[in-house]
Amino acid sequence: MSQIDYGQYTVLKYQPSDTGNLIVGILYVVLSLWFFVAAFLSRAKWTLVLPIGAAASAVGFFCRIPLTRYDMSLGLYIVQQMFVVISPAAFFAFNYALFGRWIQTIDPRFSGTGHSSSYASTLPRSDVELASSLAGHDSDKHQYDPMGAQPSGGLMQKSRFSFIPPRLVTRAFVCSDIVTFIVQVAAGGIQATGVQDLVNVGDKLFLAGVAAQGASYVLFSVLITYALVQLVRGRQGSFSSLPAASKKFVIAIALSSLMIIIRSVYRIIEFAQGNDGYLVSQEKYLFGLDAAPLIIAISVWISAHHHHKIASVDDSLIGDADRSGSDRGDADAGQCGGVDEQPQVASRQTPPIAGLFFFPALLSREVHDRVLAQVSDCGYFSLDADEDERGSDDTETTGLGDGKDAYDRSPRNQAMLFARLLPCNAVGQADADNKAGTGYDSAEADDPAADAQACSGLPRWAVELIQHLRQTLMAVADDQLPLDVKQLVFPTSGMLSRQLILNLYRGGEGLASHVDLVNRFADGILLCSFGPSGCGTVMELTHASGKVHQLFLPSGSVLLLSREARYEWKHGIPARSIDLVRSADDPGHVEAIARSIRLSITIRSMLPGADIVGE
Repeated sequence: MSQIDYGQYTVLKYQPSDTGNLIVGILYVVLSLWFFVAAFLSRAKWTLVLPIGAAASAVGFFCRIPLTRYDMSLGLYIVQQMFVVISPAAFFAFNYALFGRWIQTIDPRFSGTGHSSSYASTLPRSDVELASSLAGHDSDKHQYDPMGAQPSGGLMQKSRFSFIPPRLVTRAFVCSDIVTFIVQVAAGGIQATGVQDLVNVGDKLFLAGVAAQGASYVLFSVLITYALVQLVRGRQGSFSSLPAASKKFVIAIALSSLMIIIRSVYRIIEFAQGNDGYLVSQEKYLFGLDAAPLIIAISVWISAHHHHKIASVDDSLIGDADRSGSDRGDADAGQCGGVDEQPQVASRQTPPIAGLFFFPALLSREVHDRVLAQVSDCGYFSLDADEDERGSDDTETTGLGDGKDAYDRSPRNQAMLFARLLPCNAVGQADADNKAGTGYDSAEADDPAADAQACSGLPRWAVELIQHLRQTLMAVADDQLPLDVKQLVFPTSGMLSRQLILNLYRGGEGLASHVDLVNRFADGILLCSFGPSGCGTVMELTHASGKVHQLFLPSGSVLLLSREARYEWKHGIPARSIDLVRSADDPGHVEAIARSIRLSITIRSMLPGADIVGE
């Protein structure tokens, strides 16, 4: 093998430490094996860059062990130099890819791009099937494809969390890595000549490559900072208000990036000083400012999560933190179109919010299906006659459960029902009118005068539902639902007219966080959920202090908001196709529940004068 003439030019300024290089090499081997197992178990090929980079770095440090200062193989020296200096490009690439996926996870406009495929499941439809949510939405609702189809926008689709399109982030920075990699390989080839002048040229090329690589990562760090600032702005302006998963990810990638930048600065200064510089003459700086920072930079991904979760965007580094115990979830879902971060784990238990009462199975399946059938018969979400005629060649529309294609064409997904508040002396006449039509027979009611007075003008199914809720909730023990709250929702005097709003949701649709209008609706609001058996959705409750709770609302459940819960907490539905929910049987187990069609019926009381629309 060719030998370097150290009388003319000395490449190494020190005798490499066998122990030091062995320890670093072993650490890289352990990390490589760990990440290879992670990639194998998760079947995520894109993560292989991390174990490959670690393995290559291990080779580089092992190759340093046989080196001696005055008698060494030039080829072996070049191999170790290239593996030690160039291999970390793989670590950069991993962070680039992970960041791009994170942005697509927290931005609802990228919902359903395929990252949730690991949770895909087929759930049964209910006996009374609801039709699909319709194309038109009010200002607070956001449409997503429940089948996971990628939204339009392609590679250049923008996100408010990144000044570079998220799908372009990985490609752009990895391409930069490839270019700097080629430059550094070329530098190594030139150094392999052993000619001093060419070795100096190789040093300069290495400097150019490492400097470009470092500059690229500094820009990437600016991108991370920008995303964090944008995210915090939607979370009451505080980092502490972020979900636990986001905080862990941000801390991990920030620490990893800091270590990478430290290493890059070291290498830039080393190559700038040249072969006669101070840094290149001290191996301790190689261990302390190159090996150690890079080992930390990739080790943070081990400390963040278990190996079998590292590669999946949906249950990994960037979205699984809340599985460990906290029910804290995403913040304001209504911010800028419903910022939906990676699904956090929701609870099935009533959150500790004063004035909030939750009954997960208050509506029996019989009552549940009867209401759906009656709603279907009313045709609130049917097409107009002319619209129906245009689509009648292939589809027959008879109600909520039929004509799915027709509902896809309909512009309606919401219906509002208003009652007329009658004076007490008009209750008898209202009963007579209702018995003759589709109204409600107050003789069957638990409090006939109250219901007839407050619900006149509502369809029979609505009054029957309200009456059923009255009877059921009044029977709940006072220690579970205080008497004053019962009387607040179902007063026997000082009646207010009822108002109902029906919202039809499909798959991943959501509703912006809000407080129901305080100048229009009274205290005490009931939210009833209808849909396929076993399905449901997650409601997010947020407080101005930054506190957040996520509660799973199964079909047949009823949520009551009063007092503090009604006025001081926002409620909304994060827009996403999959919800992570703690198992009812084993709280330590997390279930991935795919959203299905859902009908929400909200029952409120109008404040005096709020039901007057015109003169």
